[in-house]
Amino acid sequence: KATVSVLYCVQSPLLTLERKDGMSGTITHVKDLEKDGTASVWSYLIGLQGEGKQRYSPVFKVSRAKWRLLIQAVNKDFGVYVECQGCDVEPNEKWEVVAHFQLETIQRSGEPGIVNWARHTFTSKTPSLGFSTQIPIKTVTDTKNTYILEDSKGRPHVEIRVTIKDHRLMSTPSPLYQGIKNQGATCYLNSLLQTLFHLNQFRSATYALANSSISYPTDLKKTIPYCLARLFYHLERGTTPASSLALTDSFGWGRADAFEQHDVQELARKLIDTLETKMKETSLSGVMKGLFLGRGRNYVKCVNVDFQSSREEEFYDIQLCVRGCGGIHGSFRKELKQEFLTGDNAYHAFDEHTGMNSMQEAKKGMEWLSFPPVLFLHLRRFEYDYTTDGFVKVADRFEFSEDLDLRPYWQTETSKVGHQGAFPTVQEVDCKYKLHAVLVHSGTVVGGHYYAFAQLGGKWYKFDDTVVTEATQDEAVGENFGGNEGDERFWLNNKSSGSSTSAYMLVYVKASAVDEICGQKTVIPTPLLEEFKKDDEEQRERQKEREEAYLYYTLHITTEEDFREYDEESSYLHADLKKKKWLSPNPLKVLKTWTYGDMLKVVNRHLNKDEDARTRLWVWCERNNDTERPWGPLVTLNTYDPPCRLVTSGTPIEGIFKGVNSAEVVHLHADEGPPLKSNEILLFVKSYDPLTATLAYAGSIAISASKRVHDLAIKINKMVGNPSATQLSLWEESRKSLIIPLDRQTPLQEYELGTGDIIIYYKAQEGVSPEVKQPPDAFLYMLTRKTVRIVELNKQKDTTAVEMCSHYTYADIVSTIAEAVHVPSTHIRLHYLGRALKENDHLELTLDQLLTYNDIVEYEALSMPVRDLLMNLEVPIKHYNKVVLVKQLKLIMRNEATAGQALGEISKCLNEGAANSNGNGTTNGSCSNNGAGDVVDPLQLRLVKVRRKRIEAVLGHTDYLRFHVCQDVSFASDKVADQPTNSTTVSVCHVERQWAGHHVLNMHSTPFLSYICPGETATDLLTRLAKVMNVTKEARIKGWKLLLINVQQGREVALCSLEDDALPCIQEALQKNHIREPLDVFKQNFPLTVHIGIEHRDEGRRTGEKGVEIKGI
Repeated sequence: KATVSVLYCVQSPLLTLERKDGMSGTITHVKDLEKDGTASVWSYLIGLQGEGKQRYSPVFKVSRAKWRLLIQAVNKDFGVYVECQGCDVEPNEKWEVVAHFQLETIQRSGEPGIVNWARHTFTSKTPSLGFSTQIPIKTVTDTKNTYILEDSKGRPHVEIRVTIKDHRLMSTPSPLYQGIKNQGATCYLNSLLQTLFHLNQFRSATYALANSSISYPTDLKKTIPYCLARLFYHLERGTTPASSLALTDSFGWGRADAFEQHDVQELARKLIDTLETKMKETSLSGVMKGLFLGRGRNYVKCVNVDFQSSREEEFYDIQLCVRGCGGIHGSFRKELKQEFLTGDNAYHAFDEHTGMNSMQEAKKGMEWLSFPPVLFLHLRRFEYDYTTDGFVKVADRFEFSEDLDLRPYWQTETSKVGHQGAFPTVQEVDCKYKLHAVLVHSGTVVGGHYYAFAQLGGKWYKFDDTVVTEATQDEAVGENFGGNEGDERFWLNNKSSGSSTSAYMLVYVKASAVDEICGQKTVIPTPLLEEFKKDDEEQRERQKEREEAYLYYTLHITTEEDFREYDEESSYLHADLKKKKWLSPNPLKVLKTWTYGDMLKVVNRHLNKDEDARTRLWVWCERNNDTERPWGPLVTLNTYDPPCRLVTSGTPIEGIFKGVNSAEVVHLHADEGPPLKSNEILLFVKSYDPLTATLAYAGSIAISASKRVHDLAIKINKMVGNPSATQLSLWEESRKSLIIPLDRQTPLQEYELGTGDIIIYYKAQEGVSPEVKQPPDAFLYMLTRKTVRIVELNKQKDTTAVEMCSHYTYADIVSTIAEAVHVPSTHIRLHYLGRALKENDHLELTLDQLLTYNDIVEYEALSMPVRDLLMNLEVPIKHYNKVVLVKQLKLIMRNEATAGQALGEISKCLNEGAANSNGNGTTNGSCSNNGAGDVVDPLQLRLVKVRRKRIEAVLGHTDYLRFHVCQDVSFASDKVADQPTNSTTVSVCHVERQWAGHHVLNMHSTPFLSYICPGETATDLLTRLAKVMNVTKEARIKGWKLLLINVQQGREVALCSLEDDALPCIQEALQKNHIREPLDVFKQNFPLTVHIGIEHRDEGRRTGEKGVEIKGI
């Protein structure tokens, strides 16, 4: 180590640098701590005065790294920084130094006072790191402070001891191995792939599986085996970091999945299972099991009778407990520890002596029957903490070694049961392993980073995404044990960053099979190698194209045939001539240095025409009305020539296209014909067929803008082969949902028609049914129609596709749905965002507004007309047996109905199990009994009003329902339970505290009524409420709390937490907070404002990361 004393001399007006013996301008090298010079002790005196100034120490050397200290006064503090000045490497060689350093402020007693730890990777870009608030300046000026010392001359100073541990010098990354690019949060995938890649037997099996997939009819390059083999090939023979993008695509992952981190152990199991499944139908069947599969046995052995039950299981990894085990051997011993079954937990077994089954004392445990050649050990670093009601990372120290002998954990007292032949001895069993890889997780339960260490050829290497470097044995093993706060390594690794760095998965290989599994050279099958080389060549071509893209224009050219093909593909009318953002599957590239004549010849060849064909090129333009049309001929668009001057064959195309589009991708339309004359425009024509209700592209016509619509009709007749006197009706398709009729005697220029506009013609036909839509209604229908899915309320899986128009009103939508589901339209009611709509309230509602958030229209088919329903009350009720939901009902009650009448209907439904009842009646659905088989009396039931997951009122039998029914209110009923005399009936709700700048109470789950007995404590009450909720595990309710909640202006406020002695003092808490309402629900006014809250996590809310899924081919 290098120990440096930094002395702040406050009385000196200038920066001084001197030895302790008074000789200025020099630095004293005290001694070397190590013979190889890797650690040294240096001492010097430095003074600093003047806020904001920076002072540097002389450069000193530790091992091959050069260091100096930066001292700076900022605001009211002194800061000390460690800076690396470079390393003894070759001039062009890159360097990195990973170092631990410690800053200690020494007290008069010689003991450290202020201690700061840090670990940093020093590079030329980030050469320094330190602490800006190492010590306050007032500490230096106060001579009474314990940090003030005196030097040999009696001057006050503060001593900062800097200890630098030269951790590792990393020069150029290892040329032997390549890294893998991180797509966002795929470090867990990269670390696993590097581990599997360096198992040569696994790599060979992957190559063989991919080679056998070449003859598959599926797309080879999208299969998991091929993409995995392709990545391994790049790691084996590439010179740059590999990409895992093709592999994750083959998994079926999207781009968002690349930014979601998963558990590496879960991924390993899924990937190995996937490959094993794909190998089943090949000669490789069983390879994955032969590498990774082990067997274990769970057993129960009776103590007093001769009976034993066991079940064998297979495993691909062993999950080891970390907390309290100390290391790998302690964890294995804990896994094998037997559980003694006695008393209520005794085992039900058969006694041969009595010939009867009886409860027997027994020992329950497990044992390992065989260990695989490659053993994955998953360290359970993440555990659920019932106190915090969430997952935490276990940072306990967990030691492991390079050599592992599992023989002590293989043979147990039950191993010989059922074994045939000579049983092997412990010495004969091959259970000795060598550590192959360590997968490390750095971070917390919320997020972190994965990287891996692998032992290759006797050396350790660190694989951190794209960076691969040599590592020491201590870095790979010792520094990944984790630790506690008293362990120096824990502070060096974790304290400065607030996270924990420790091993998460260990990969061991049987010592006798290391050379076979890891040392064999892999041979890539020739057919597969040819595919890889072909991919490399294609990739180089694509790279070359990207690099040379700036030299070319990319032309996407449409033709008349494209318009006709689009008509055949689409059953809907399109407001444009082509698909939006249409891209040719075979674009044409032309050099920017070409002339117009050169480009035109290439375009003709591209369109399979003669080079001298009279091809006209038109530029596509996106208009302000959200349509895209050919705008004008290319030959008039030269910005460097006077307007309307024709471009010659020798005009450079770069000047032409700069006037069209600044981008390097140009959309053109090509047709044949002479150049347009002055005042001529090019119109595109569609025909409408009323019998099929379809539009079809007919062609294009060049015509003078001064001509009349009648002249245009004559040209259309000639183009489509009709007699010239055929009467046609013409419309302009201006944009979607806007069709303009054209008068035959009006000049075209009065309609402001120009090049690219679309004309629709219609020829009247005899014998057309009156039901067939006629123009212009037919055009509007075709332009705005869309396929919509309709679904009945509460039946989300049963959808029906119907055709509607975007301009449909509420009445139109209801009529269409009624026709599709064969229900009178008067009985259909629409729902939007969870609530029912009324026609009179939504006269302006259109289909587009209804489909704002999805393409589904939700409806409800009623048993009565909607208007009749609106004259009654619709009362949704959930009936509970304690807190268990028994039945959901929807009662249709008269406006003057009371709560007692509603309870009568509930009782009738529970007792009879009828779908509907007479009188006030119930609607849709079947009713079940109350779950107990007893007849329910309405007087035994009670009805409560629920809003925002809390009870707002307990309704009396004579209370009118119409005063309580509204959109955000539901009702709950249950059977009145017996409760002790003098008890207080209370409202109980479930809450969870959430932080949104301040603590907010989130109400969740089902509220219910309970009671409090006189003298009952909070613990007793919480235990009883948990039993009502069917929660029996003490560990689960360990972190629960009871709160006294008051509703103020519609918002829930926690008044206090109820401790063991707080229940008798609830009234005092209410008075203290100026709450006049009592706790008893029958003594409070409406709505209820005082509740008992159970604070616990909302288990119905989705939390944490979703599981990893491999769904590719």
